[in-house]
Amino acid sequence: MTSKQNIHELYSVERSWTDVKPSTLVRVPRAAAGSIAGSTSTSGPFVHKAEVPKIIHQQWRDEKIHRKFMKWRTKWFDLFPEPEYKYMLWTDANAREFIEKNYPWFLETYDSYNHNIKRVDATRYFVLHHYGGIYADLDYEPMINFYEYLPKNQVGVVESPYYWNEKTQNALMSSPQGDPFWLDLFFMLFINREKEEVLEATGPIMLDQAREYSMHPSYVLPCENFQRVPLGEYDQTLWDIVYTREVMFRLKPISKNCGYYNNDQCHFGRHHNTVSYHTASGRVL
Repeated sequence: MTSKQNIHELYSVERSWTDVKPSTLVRVPRAAAGSIAGSTSTSGPFVHKAEVPKIIHQQWRDEKIHRKFMKWRTKWFDLFPEPEYKYMLWTDANAREFIEKNYPWFLETYDSYNHNIKRVDATRYFVLHHYGGIYADLDYEPMINFYEYLPKNQVGVVESPYYWNEKTQNALMSSPQGDPFWLDLFFMLFINREKEEVLEATGPIMLDQAREYSMHPSYVLPCENFQRVPLGEYDQTLWDIVYTREVMFRLKPISKNCGYYNNDQCHFGRHHNTVSYHTASGRVL
């Protein structure tokens, strides 16, 4: 899938594929509907139910999760207990197998990414389309069981607390199974496939573009409840303070009304922002 002709064979778009604007419907041809929906049927795409399956999706490079994440992962098991909730851990190995089996048309793009974090980002979108449920980064800590606060009939994405770069983030997301929003996002992944910057290729900036482009609604989970910034109120790592956007918050006070990190009132979850896709030297993984 490397040319304009190829993308037209996969998607039937109501206008030129280079003219990407809001409220443009990306339709899936019946020949490809089965693979995109993760189904053998060719009669059409998924018809999704207006409910979020009780599945918790998380990711790590392999099944040996680093111990620094386990205290937060344990909170998920405590607040979202089995067997009511099912847990699925996506590793580099089983994620590729999942894409190859259920979305083979995307495998060439998936394998072509120059950074593994791009494959990690992409995987979470396809998993939520295929299974539905809740996706959470391993450094996202639930404070309560917030299932009832999630939108039941559309995708939910967490609001970014940052002034710069993006409006939403992909650290916490929820979705009904087969929500059509993801088809529009898949198209945007293809459009941005050669962008070098992770945020633009597969991350939050691409997610913002997909939300603007899609005619299907998505809900923003407020940062006040789901995504407050530490702002130096705790000392997690030197990297967070010196090299990431937290240093900009120290220079410019925040005014997005996201609330204080250490105030638990109406605080449903917190993102510890460990930036685990960077090495200590700043190299992107």
